[in-house]
Amino acid sequence: MATAITIKENITVLNIHSNRKSVSHGMFAKIFSTLDRFGIVVDLISTSEVHVSMALGPHISGDKIKLAVSELQKYAVVDTIGDMTILSLVGREMRHMVGIASLMFSTLAKNHINLEMISQG
Repeated sequence: MATAITIKENITVLNIHSNRKSVSHGMFAKIFSTLDRFGIVVDLISTSEVHVSMALGPHISGDKIKLAVSELQKYAVVDTIGDMTILSLVGREMRHMVGIASLMFSTLAKNHINLEMISQG
């Protein structure tokens, strides 16, 4: 059963898409070493073979994000989306609750709330 819904506001989403000059494992290594160099901690992540979306918390300065984006643009297409919110549905053994995600997504849609990324953890 879902026991709580939490939100974290003032999130920046960082989208990084390979320019295909790098293979995914090399791209991921470059991304995370760059973020580490600028002291950027990722709150949430969603990936595919050539794309990474990350939610960065409100405590990360815009200057650090700009510097990291400038570095990342050397080997990937990068964009940021500000003023986002992380919404989390929290509960025990929810992976066994068939239909819980459908209920949550239907409720968001009825309230005209669009999704930028989805992650499970």
